Amino acid sequence: MDLVTTGMVQSQSGSDKLQEQAAMPNGKGSVTNLVDRLDSRFGLGLSEDAKGMAEQAVHYGRASVPARCTPCCGIGCHSVLGVSTDTVLDLLGA
Repeated sequence: MDLVTTGMVQSQSGSDKLQEQAAMPNGKGSVTNLVDRLDSRFGLGLSEDAKGMAEQAVHYGRASVPARCTPCCGIGCHSVLGVSTDTVLDLLGA
């Protein structure tokens, strides 16, 4: 997967890269922003290592849990989960 992702990123045009960067508040992806916002909102005081683990849990959890719980749902669940992450960020003011 990393090789495919690397190839896709390297082949992006300059305008695509700018568009992608504009969609990343604070220069971070949605998962990192969500963990940061939850950490600050609830005063968790997570260390950088703990934030990294939380990011991994959110990243893989939002992709794998629905697929395991409701295998017939497929891409629909993944789309809903992606939108729900964005909604949580909006509600938290990110």
